[in-house]
Amino acid sequence: MELQELEITIGREGNVSVSVTGARGGECLSMTREIEVRLGELTERDYKSEFYASREEVLIRESSRARAQER
Repeated sequence: MELQELEITIGREGNVSVSVTGARGGECLSMTREIEVRLGELTERDYKSEFYASREEVLIRESSRARAQER
């Protein structure tokens, strides 16, 4: 399983940006839900390509990586 990370950036104006790496599909939403609730109004949400990856695509990719590392 890939490492999942949250990067939280607070700008000078108080704007908060949360970026998720290593999460697939809706995992990112569940990882950030509590932070979003505590911060208040959500003004924008951008999805990375991992959000749109199906579980099958992820398994194939991980399987291919594991085989490559075995060599």
